[in-house]
Amino acid sequence: GYQLVDSAPVALGGAVSSLTDGSYVTFDGQSVDLWDAAGLHQLNLGSFPTLLFVSFIEVHPSQTFAVLGESSNGEIYSVNLDGSGMTLLTQAAFNYAFCFDPDGSRGWLPAALGGWGAGNDLLEIDLASGQMTQRAPVAGPSGPPTLDSAGTASQSHLTLPTAPHGLTTSVPRALKNP
Repeated sequence: GYQLVDSAPVALGGAVSSLTDGSYVTFDGQSVDLWDAAGLHQLNLGSFPTLLFVSFIEVHPSQTFAVLGESSNGEIYSVNLDGSGMTLLTQAAFNYAFCFDPDGSRGWLPAALGGWGAGNDLLEIDLASGQMTQRAPVAGPSGPPTLDSAGTASQSHLTLPTAPHGLTTSVPRALKNP
């Protein structure tokens, strides 16, 4: 069977993402923090002046930064894991979740660019420039994007009509209202 041996100190509604050494980053809506594998606080990576709605935090494959999303203002940040600061990458209303492209230079996220109840868009973000490109409109509520190392979803999926950057790219069916 399974046994719970540790849990991340993250607030209800917060987000957590792990590094390969077992340490992890948390975002509770106001503070972004780095914790070691034993759960001891290591470093405050940044904070916001007011409490925000948490969308996600995901550690980049390089383990040098994380991408954070909040849905109060629709902002998406790059957070340096050495504590040297956070940088606004772009804005996407009602952003929900995030995953990195196999090469790590881009990320994918669903967001409701037209506002609440207007459907969703699958967006590609260039992590160097913050340039955001709409890749597919998606009807219904948003869900998490997942890509395997070949750029294809590892679960049942809806294949995009045009694969960006020569990848065979798919998105999970969770992004489409059944």
